[in-house]
Amino acid sequence: MAKKYLSSSFVETLNQYLTLNNYTDADFLQEIESIRNNHPYKVPRDTFVGLLNRVKNRYPKPAFGFQVGRCTEPSHYGIVGYMAVACSSLGQALSRYTKYQLLIDSSLNIESIDLGKSIYAKWWHGYSDEGALSEFGVAAFVSLYQALIGRDTAPERVELPHSPNGDPAIYQAIIGCPVQFNSGFVGIVLSKSMYAMAISSSDSYLRGLYDRQAKALLIENDSRDNDFLVNARRALQTAVQENQTSAQAVAKTLGMSLRTFYRQLQLNGLRYRSLLADIRFSLAKMYLKDESLALAEIALILGYSDQSAFSRAFVSWAGCTPSQYKLQLNA
Repeated sequence: MAKKYLSSSFVETLNQYLTLNNYTDADFLQEIESIRNNHPYKVPRDTFVGLLNRVKNRYPKPAFGFQVGRCTEPSHYGIVGYMAVACSSLGQALSRYTKYQLLIDSSLNIESIDLGKSIYAKWWHGYSDEGALSEFGVAAFVSLYQALIGRDTAPERVELPHSPNGDPAIYQAIIGCPVQFNSGFVGIVLSKSMYAMAISSSDSYLRGLYDRQAKALLIENDSRDNDFLVNARRALQTAVQENQTSAQAVAKTLGMSLRTFYRQLQLNGLRYRSLLADIRFSLAKMYLKDESLALAEIALILGYSDQSAFSRAFVSWAGCTPSQYKLQLNA
């Protein structure tokens, strides 16, 4: 069975919850930080569930997963959260959420049902043994969409696959709507009218950049049998776009010493410069498909000093200029 992963950004939600509740166990906080450093992009699902349950056992509260999930911010969804913030409407953001759901959870499979005036979404079938995670998942989703529209508009109904942990009324008080238990899956019903609500932070340019990056990350998920290469490629993608492409900076992002980073590359038969060139080439091909981006803009995004430097590099990769490549795409 393939190992399941969640976006490691959700570890920040745990930190947020502990901070807001003044839980200051230094050793435990350091352990959580260590897990975040060791898994900079995706964390094994069982590791995150283990963290949730340890916090739950150490600081028990009714409706525990709801309480943690309500501390979620859009940034805790990683690239999907940043892209959602840049969308123009909630409907557009939720469409992106579904499209890139595997970047949030490698086992996520959202089923949407049209109820006429509402949309009924279901996911995580058969996870009744992960009560804290199920509660966390639905509460985090509610926190996300409410942050996007800037309103505390509650869902019409929420469903959970397990029995309540404490008084069921506490769940309803936290989430603001009726909660149905023992449904066999996580479910949420939202009014269609909410999908038209505007997102004030909309930015079409940023949305396009995040969209392209998310597409590239989805492609890389096909290589998830090698965690180091997946994480290294993701770190390099971010490094290229932030123009921080030194091996030392990338190694730091991965929580490694420079020596360990080079050793891991060697074990995988790679050199840093060749991997960096491969990332730039992959991104360049993706950006060249976008008619809205000029060659000078692509060169800047990829960290080149000018368009001519980018063109020379592209010729070395593809055997043709970026302009010729674009013509081939349109042929």
